[in-house]
Amino acid sequence: MIFLGGINGTGKTSSCLALEKRGLKCSKVPQLCYGGENPIAFEIYALNNTMFHARGDAVDESPLTHQLYLAAIAENIGIASEGDETLRRVEEGIFMTVRKLKDEGHKFVWLTADPAVIQARLARSGTCRYRPFIEQMSFLLGTLKFLENKAIKEWREEGVVDLVVDTSSKTPEEVAEEVARLLEG
Repeated sequence: MIFLGGINGTGKTSSCLALEKRGLKCSKVPQLCYGGENPIAFEIYALNNTMFHARGDAVDESPLTHQLYLAAIAENIGIASEGDETLRRVEEGIFMTVRKLKDEGHKFVWLTADPAVIQARLARSGTCRYRPFIEQMSFLLGTLKFLENKAIKEWREEGVVDLVVDTSSKTPEEVAEEVARLLEG
């Protein structure tokens, strides 16, 4: 299975639909709407939702997405990851899950995009507020992008990300073509 990860607005679901046109079975994780509850608990719940719906050839979400959002939440609400034992354990648990999935032969694709592109896509989507902290304030999205760049580097060093695709100027079909090449190789 391929796990498509990325910040909201990078094209995970659109790419998943394009993969279906190529004959792959792609699971679409139902979107959860953020209701103002504890953002850390929300991410844990969202991770469980992702894993529950992960089946077929590909899924339009990834545990890596949730790991990134937990780091962003910690950064934005002033929790130092190193100092918060509970958050550190959750992040370790997610990474252990990713390693187990990699060992089972699953692939991880990370979709990224320019912050202005992400904001424009989110503004057009008209869906519920999933992670409002990235939809409303560009400086928070900037923090998230900084953390994303750091995470991508670490994930590559750890060998957990198989492909990183910048979707800023690509159609979902072009992204699906790159993912298909990963499967063939």
